[in-house]
Parts: sequence; C-alpha cells; structure tokens
Amino acid sequence: MNRATPAKLRNGGWGARVTGQKPEPGDIVTVASKTGKTWVETIERVIATFTNDDGTPVHLCAVVPKAGRAASSGCTCTCEHCLHCANRGGMSAHIPF
Repeated sequence: MNRATPAKLRNGGWGARVTGQKPEPGDIVTVASKTGKTWVETIERVIATFTNDDGTPVHLCAVVPKAGRAASSGCTCTCEHCLHCANRGGMSAHIPF
C-alpha cells in the first residue's frame, strides 16, 4: 500500500500526494497528515506527476469521494439546512444544525 500526504486540489477539494511508484485508479493509499493522523483513500485518477528535489516521483491524485462527505467538486447533500452546507466543505461529515 502506497503512503501519501493530503493535497489541496485546484478545484478546492482534497486529494493525495503519492510519493514513489505511480498509483493506478482503484489503488488504496494511506494518507498521513503533518499531525500524524492517518486514513485510507482510494485513488480515482492521477492528475499530474512531478519530481521532488531528490529525484523521487510525486503523483498528485484525485481520490474517490466517500459517502457522507462532499465530493471534490462541491457539496452533494440534498438537505437545505446542514452544517456542511453552511461551511461549504469545511466539515468532513453531514451534520444537521
């Protein structure tokens, strides 16, 4: 399983920055934040590939949206009054007022 760090995407959503071997759609990666929190994501697609200072490839990837979380393109819930909609993606869960 590849290791990755969170990456803010140009569309405002979150993806994963995978170092090393290029992931394929459907691959599972463990994402680790600077604070040490870890979680698992599924790669949707590789957006771009770069090389870091030591020559290691780094792949910027979109991840598959999880149920109950906004998709990278914006809120997908259908309610009119939830905290998620009020924060426009600031929450990672659908939490009613």
